[in-house]
Amino acid sequence: MYSHAASFRQNGFIDWVTVNRFEDGDIIYIYEVILPRGRGAIVYKAEVTEVNLTLDNKTNDRVFWKDGVYPKDYSAYKFSRLKLISEKDDDSLSLESLRKHGFTAPQGFAYLLDNKPSLLCYIQNHFN
Repeated sequence: MYSHAASFRQNGFIDWVTVNRFEDGDIIYIYEVILPRGRGAIVYKAEVTEVNLTLDNKTNDRVFWKDGVYPKDYSAYKFSRLKLISEKDDDSLSLESLRKHGFTAPQGFAYLLDNKPSLLCYIQNHFN
């Protein structure tokens, strides 16, 4: 539905719809969904640089949405700006490998890693 890769390439960031309580400076690891639509792994490391953006003050990124159309009720959401730090070009952080380190895939919500130090260390080591 949305091309994160194209937005990161063009803008260096994405304005992500969020119900999470991100703060400026938070580090976010983004998991792409299972193939064929994505790589089925954590592939992006990004930093939160702005929070509580609205549709009026976020970047116009319609071009990255399928058919250039925002989802229904999109204006009701808040957005966080995520600046790309790093991108992996492999599937070394696949769901299978992450599960071996205690990861369970969230459905649409952020997964706090502060209470899973060994999993966080495992992910960080793949981006260093």
